[in-house]
Amino acid sequence: MRQRIRECVLRAGAALAVLLAVLAVCAGPALAAGPYYVKQIGGMVYYKEGGWPDGTESTSVSLLKNVTDTLRDSLYYKGDVYVAEGTYRSNDPDHTMYLVEGLRLYGGFAGTETGLADRELDARGHPVHKTILTGNNLTNQPILIANNVTTATVLDGFTITGGAITQNTGHGGGVGMRCVSASPTIANCIFSNNHNKLPSDNNSGGGMYNVNGSAPVMTNCIFSGNSANGHGGGMFNQNSAPILRDC
Repeated sequence: MRQRIRECVLRAGAALAVLLAVLAVCAGPALAAGPYYVKQIGGMVYYKEGGWPDGTESTSVSLLKNVTDTLRDSLYYKGDVYVAEGTYRSNDPDHTMYLVEGLRLYGGFAGTETGLADRELDARGHPVHKTILTGNNLTNQPILIANNVTTATVLDGFTITGGAITQNTGHGGGVGMRCVSASPTIANCIFSNNHNKLPSDNNSGGGMYNVNGSAPVMTNCIFSGNSANGHGGGMFNQNSAPILRDC
């Protein structure tokens, strides 16, 4: 039986996918009370259940090893995760962050708020404090993948940027985000400067690629500066019907 750990720490710059994978291990098969709060402090990424970490949380190095594929397993963390401002990236050029069913991922916090309603918003309604998911211009996979999820899965208040695909890895298109038979709820997000540079085959969808009946519900999102050598520099849809509101 896996031990439930409530307070853990990751090295700064580690993929948010790894963070969520560790949450899956920490939460175990039962639904955790949550929400979990994520914050970068002093060059480290901390997370804690029930309140913002202050940098004094205990570490659990053993849990942080060999967990990058945990989100591919059957034990997923379902619930709210609040992520403070900062840049979260993968050190693995081929690593992808996965959204799983029931996960509600919110960015744009200063790291002092007591709840979601306390986020500071600009005139457009986007968070003032930027939480960035980046491929660091090194990825050969989408930064984010949503596979077979419903509107119960939420991505809100993130900037997805710096994705660049230059090698055909057979992933099927999409750089910033790829939805496969998926209809996540996406709000207040920015997809910027993601580039599909493949000369042929799977070279569509710079910002987002929707396939196999995907219908993401997108509200108040921005697509800017994305490109693809094929079709859909901002968004490419194949047998899909995304719902866009104020985007």
